[in-house]
Amino acid sequence: LCFRGRKVYEPPRYMSVNEAVSQLLDVVRNRDLQGEPPAYTDDTIAVGVARVGSANQQIVCSSMKELLSHDLGPPLHSLIIPGHLHFIEKDMLRIFASNPAILDES
Repeated sequence: LCFRGRKVYEPPRYMSVNEAVSQLLDVVRNRDLQGEPPAYTDDTIAVGVARVGSANQQIVCSSMKELLSHDLGPPLHSLIIPGHLHFIEKDMLRIFASNPAILDES
């Protein structure tokens, strides 16, 4: 297969939570320049998870801006951007929050 005339393929690799957040925030900045209202911002709550179910799993809840600096280690990673949270969901996320006060602001 050849997509758009490209015959050189890069080796497969996993995207980290940091890369995903960085790309999503770039999209927001580009749309902001076009005058479109953002669906999320730097301060939007997000959850980064890595290697869920393994002995060395990591779960971090923080703002998207703070997730840029968290190192979740080797893959597999997932990024979760929750919608409106029930108070019980907020209580559970506080366990994994780098700054639990951020959940009080949402």
